[in-house]
Amino acid sequence: MDDPGPAPGVRRRTAILHIGMEKTGTTTLQQALARSTDALTQGGFRYPLLGAGNAHAALVARAKTRGDEADLPALAGRRADENRPAFDARIDAELAREVAAHPDATFILSSEHASSRLNHAPCIRQLKAVLDRHFDDIRICVYLRRWDRMALSAYSTFVQNGLASLAPFQHFRGTSYLDYAGMLARWAAVFGPTRMHVAIFERSELAGGSILPDFAARFGLPTLDERRDANASLDFDDLRALALINRLLENRNLPNASAIRAHIIAGLRKSSGPIPIAPDKARHFNGYYADQAETIRALYFPERPSLFDDDYSGYQVSDGPPVNWQTAAGKLAEALDGVLGGSPSLDPN
Repeated sequence: MDDPGPAPGVRRRTAILHIGMEKTGTTTLQQALARSTDALTQGGFRYPLLGAGNAHAALVARAKTRGDEADLPALAGRRADENRPAFDARIDAELAREVAAHPDATFILSSEHASSRLNHAPCIRQLKAVLDRHFDDIRICVYLRRWDRMALSAYSTFVQNGLASLAPFQHFRGTSYLDYAGMLARWAAVFGPTRMHVAIFERSELAGGSILPDFAARFGLPTLDERRDANASLDFDDLRALALINRLLENRNLPNASAIRAHIIAGLRKSSGPIPIAPDKARHFNGYYADQAETIRALYFPERPSLFDDDYSGYQVSDGPPVNWQTAAGKLAEALDGVLGGSPSLDPN
């Protein structure tokens, strides 16, 4: 898509485009930005409402090439009776109105789907063309998490959404989801390497120990409305038991599997102890990305001896029995005890 140039009467200005990655506190950041509207306005910033929800998946859907949309329409708030050209026109108009209404503000745009879903250069160029109509200084912000930690965090979410895999590292190894170097190269090629603001998502590396004060410090934002992150992970043994239950639900093809799973998850324990995986397995998994780590370090963190830390103390080989159908059944009984209460809504018949 060619850039048609700035809209008539619209001043050009700065935009901060936060592209994720997923599992790096993006929801926490987006919710805080949405809660901090007054403080942002007083500080000269604007976090606009585009499409649906707190995040800007609508911009990602707007940038996707035809036939490559997956589930983005629903995430972006595309209406049931709205075809793709009408959706594109509406998002363009919403952004234009926001820019016109806040002529002196630095805009903040955020969607973790940008880094994970815009995985082809034409999509990124299309997004740039949309933003270039209004902004001449577009800064790309992305947080990177050590590969093993990213895989385990994503595994937790995926299992809670129905994934049946019992092997988190094998499930993610070699996937585009963890291709940090490729992702960064695509965005730098379109927006320019000097526009890239790459950060490490680890508590010890973040200003104030979390993403909210860190993001605010990087871009001169006022203090954001910080509240406790409610997205706690599940105990890892419970996750693997849930993966077995997911397999059972999938095999039985129950129409209300999602409701059953939600009730089970409500009764499972939250993460509280070491991860029952041998540290060497996590080291080996990260070794697969050693070349990427050095490439990224040399480009964006030349002062660092390594891209990520070498701490594997969070792993510990489990002394308990392996997760099997018997233990899964026990977890299921524990989770359902006192939660379902004989709810007829879960009767598959």
